[in-house]
Amino acid sequence: METILSLVDEGASSPAIRDLAYKLWDLAGGDVELFLHYAAWSLYQLSYNETKARLLEGLVQHPVYTLYAGSGVCVDYTILYSSLLKAVGISHVIVLANVTGQGVVDMPHTLIGVELSSGVKLPFKYHGYFGEHGYKLNASIEYNGRTYYLVDPTPSPVVFIENACRLTPPQSIYPAFAGEIVWDKVVVRKVIEVSGG
Repeated sequence: METILSLVDEGASSPAIRDLAYKLWDLAGGDVELFLHYAAWSLYQLSYNETKARLLEGLVQHPVYTLYAGSGVCVDYTILYSSLLKAVGISHVIVLANVTGQGVVDMPHTLIGVELSSGVKLPFKYHGYFGEHGYKLNASIEYNGRTYYLVDPTPSPVVFIENACRLTPPQSIYPAFAGEIVWDKVVVRKVIEVSGG
């Protein structure tokens, strides 16, 4: 776990990630929930590395490498996303879990959890469509007496393209909101706290 935290710290202090985080923060006008959306959407422009997922299990790459290579697996994207959050001072948790849904059962996966004092609003405001089709719009975990809304920063080609194409007009934005996930079941294995800034 120390490796993950040290990579998040290194990423948050790197000029490339810090600059991207500040630009997204400015774009969001300081709105934390909107920043979470922009940061996730930015990562969805990258690609999931199926080969690494199959052959290099356990190999974690530096978040700057993930950004420049444009490719990684869930833990790489979680570290990069966590670095973006830390760079602008947002405290959060990294969630190591097993997920079920979208054709997988009990698959190891990593997610981000963010505490939002007023709960999530954006999925309901902009994407009622997904709620109508059974996707979780208020997904959260309880940890140390606090509610953390889940964000899945990993681009998923099958889910991503399939759902984006269902919208009219097609858009590349799902599932980019806090609390909006495709998994039917999330079983938490470990939670790692990350302080902001």
